[in-house]
Amino acid sequence: MRVLFSTVGFLTGLVWAGVEGQSLPAADEKTPLPESTEERLPPPSPESLTPIREKIWNEFPLPRSPTVRAKADLAKKLLVLAREEADPVRQYVLLQRAMELACEAGEARILMKSMEVLTDQFDLAPVPLALETLAKCIPNLKEPRQATEWADSVEHLIEKALAAEDFQAASSLGALWTTAATRPAGQIFRNQARKRQSYLEELARLAEQFHTSEAALAKSPDDPQANLTVGRWYCFVQENWERGLPLLAKGSDASLRTVAQRELAGDVASPTAMVQLGHQWWEAANREGSATQPGAFRRAAFWYLQALKNPLPEKLRQMVELGLGKLEDLPPPIPKKALRSSTTVYYVSARYGDDSNLGARRKPWKTLEQAFRKIQPGDTVVIFPGVYRQERFDFRPPGTDGQHRTVFRFAWDDHWSGRAVLTRPDDEAPDFSLAPYTRLEGLWIGGRLPADPKSCRHGFTNREGIQMVGCTVWAHQRGRDEHMYGLLCGNTAVNMLLKDCLFVHLGGHWFDHAIYVSGGPPPTTQDCRLVGNVFLQGGGFAIHCWHTPKNITIVGNFISGHTCGLVAQGPGHVLHHNVIWKPVGKPDDPKMNICAMLSDDPIRFDHHVLFSTRPIDGKGKPQQPPIHNYSLTGQHGTQVNLIPLLPSQLVRLPWVAQSPQAIETAIQRLDQYFSTNSPEQIAQDTGDLVENGLQVLRVKYQPSEADLASRPVKE
Repeated sequence: MRVLFSTVGFLTGLVWAGVEGQSLPAADEKTPLPESTEERLPPPSPESLTPIREKIWNEFPLPRSPTVRAKADLAKKLLVLAREEADPVRQYVLLQRAMELACEAGEARILMKSMEVLTDQFDLAPVPLALETLAKCIPNLKEPRQATEWADSVEHLIEKALAAEDFQAASSLGALWTTAATRPAGQIFRNQARKRQSYLEELARLAEQFHTSEAALAKSPDDPQANLTVGRWYCFVQENWERGLPLLAKGSDASLRTVAQRELAGDVASPTAMVQLGHQWWEAANREGSATQPGAFRRAAFWYLQALKNPLPEKLRQMVELGLGKLEDLPPPIPKKALRSSTTVYYVSARYGDDSNLGARRKPWKTLEQAFRKIQPGDTVVIFPGVYRQERFDFRPPGTDGQHRTVFRFAWDDHWSGRAVLTRPDDEAPDFSLAPYTRLEGLWIGGRLPADPKSCRHGFTNREGIQMVGCTVWAHQRGRDEHMYGLLCGNTAVNMLLKDCLFVHLGGHWFDHAIYVSGGPPPTTQDCRLVGNVFLQGGGFAIHCWHTPKNITIVGNFISGHTCGLVAQGPGHVLHHNVIWKPVGKPDDPKMNICAMLSDDPIRFDHHVLFSTRPIDGKGKPQQPPIHNYSLTGQHGTQVNLIPLLPSQLVRLPWVAQSPQAIETAIQRLDQYFSTNSPEQIAQDTGDLVENGLQVLRVKYQPSEADLASRPVKE
């Protein structure tokens, strides 16, 4: 990729493009797990395998003329049985047979999971096994879906190889991907595979040069060529700028030496200087190859983002934002090599656990209550698919601080076998709360609308440092009268993150809201971030900021079908890139269908899509220019510079990029799904209906570093 961005063009009148997709690593990343300390078993001997293999073949036969679906179903069944099998030899054979059938069926997800369990339990080399089994699967990729899942599996292995700094293995996997792209079903990723292989081959070559030059540098620290090679590796590949910049400053490339020396000298006292430094890295990136160019562009983006934190002349701000917009499609940086962690990891499985176990991966607990009793602050609990039934879930103990949270996360690698669903014994949506500095990831919490309206508001009162990422909270039906289900963040919630969650049928009538961000006694509720969430068919306001909470960030949310969209009362709020779709108004007054109520002056209110005859209410005016706010019902307005937009033009907005018909269909399907399925059915569901619907509805905006950063109130 070569991005042309001339000095003249960079410093003259360009137009807004939005700071899309550029951010530094932030709090939304899935929590990495430390390496398992459980010893792996040696593979069984061939002699012990033969009789067990015959038994398995006879016990689980295929039909005489098996279809692809029959093979896939049997492979999945054997995998589930293997997870629960206590006999190591029988477990080994079950997994081997599951892999064989998955290969024959062209089902890469089942194949990969079987292989992961096998290499987790037994002392086998994962990369050679993966190369062998994935190659056998290629001739059986008949459908685009199968090819896509196969490619996703290979990319997952490539990421793991890169994280382990095994660049040769990553290159071999890239070559395998290119081979699969020659199959008819692989046409859909032919260009992607070719580019990926080119990148990985260059990366492997650079890694070899790096090791050679590192040895030369140890003997001759001032060698210009060695300094350049090692410096480029640290800066552009590993993106370890603290270590790499001093080396580039001594390297043989004059332009890289100049920009590195400038940054080391701290010549960035003004926002304009930051922009200029970013431009120098941009020009350097245009001279780099496919493996090093993304890192150089990301350094340019880093300095542009630093500049945007400060006041800039409007034309210069527009130029920087346009430049950032051109970097949306950069590949991600290579994963960092995992560090061993002192965190203890425990496991829970409602399907095959036992509370008398030790909570290990192979011997998990059965209930979350056992985890709450046994774990220590800062530990991680991995929750396998299944239904977890308790009257209430009090996620505890608290973590110690923002760097040492207690984490409860879904076993992401087991998504193929269902979801982790938390509900009451009678299938009512449960009570739950989070202790300070706890984090939930990927859990599903809900059920029938609670009969008792007094115990229906949950979560985050008087809490600090809590996070919910990628979770789903739902009730079977929208709240009505006094019956509702919702979350309260208040009295006093501080430094809270709700990101990429799905909230369905929460809230009720007019004054009970899906998420009530309520102020309280000093220091009052503050510094809460609601980013990238989807709110569907609830009651009250989807997001209700009232009683003077401070510094609330509401970014990239999709809201549909609530009484009203959101209210922002209190100082310091930031709102942008939200879509508020057809609020329904009060039961006795449909004309109260307000998208956004601005009771006070927010810092930002821009890049909104408002679909209602009452898009804006209140007297608040944004402190920053309110640009790119669109009304789909033809309203104009100077308060937030509202611009009429035809619904058919939605596909042109980069943060929406969907037709109204696609949006309505997704809303209806998700509404029906949560209205008709029980917690047990949701836990067992392995289909893509929910994920496909969310892919349509989620706002296409990648949060920036500033969006996710903590903004405590300055006294």
